[in-house]
Amino acid sequence: MNFPDDDDGDELRRIAEGGSDMGKPMPVDFTVVFPDRKGADSFAGLVKTLGYAPLVEPEDDGFCCTCTRELIATHAAIVDAQDKLAAAAEAFEGILDGWGSFGKGRRATDRFARARQPTHRA
Repeated sequence: MNFPDDDDGDELRRIAEGGSDMGKPMPVDFTVVFPDRKGADSFAGLVKTLGYAPLVEPEDDGFCCTCTRELIATHAAIVDAQDKLAAAAEAFEGILDGWGSFGKGRRATDRFARARQPTHRA
């Protein structure tokens, strides 16, 4: 399977090489950071209505909202989700920090459980 030569393509390639069937839905985590809990909680409420399972957690300098959704992880789907989440986060002073997935397959789960590196879009 061919993926574009960018950060998102690199992450998709790692997931595929880990044994995931890229034609089947898998959980994908998108990370959005906020300066305060109010913004993170408000954003979480919004993305829940869009089909994501949000989880808000404190971080050293703010709050992180991990937004998980099952999808077929194509490059277009990942970029589209990132663009929509980033645009929605702006209203709450949030910034998209990246995404990652453990994939869906024994080798992918084993590999990414040990060392998953989220991808960051510039």
